[in-house]
Amino acid sequence: MKVKGLTLIRPWGYAVIQLGKDIENRSWYPSIKTLEPGDWIAIHNGVKWSQEDVFWIEDMFKVKIPHRDSHPTGAIIGVARYMGWTDKSNSRWFFGEYGWKLQDAFAIEPIPHKGALGLWALEPAALAQVEKAIEATK
Repeated sequence: MKVKGLTLIRPWGYAVIQLGKDIENRSWYPSIKTLEPGDWIAIHNGVKWSQEDVFWIEDMFKVKIPHRDSHPTGAIIGVARYMGWTDKSNSRWFFGEYGWKLQDAFAIEPIPHKGALGLWALEPAALAQVEKAIEATK
């Protein structure tokens, strides 16, 4: 099973895991050597918080985002299956140059982990925890 980490500015990880955000907007798409449709992405909450993005999500989707203190920082908070990328989508979540199509997202017990730019490899202990959580859903 292939799993790569992806760090998101908070509250975007929450949007993927809790609100069904089915597109992750990026200015680039992953090479097939890095990530293939069906692979898993470990959703990592970074340290940064964007209140402006909170306002946008709340306005667009008529939801209330919990206070920033309830969003773990520097932790893997869930996983989502990567299903390829597109440059056109009817999803209300799509606003980027490229949209990474996500499905089957679910929360896991937060796993402290260092994040990085781009896609990154999980530390072995964290990878084992994430794989165990994925297997438990099958």
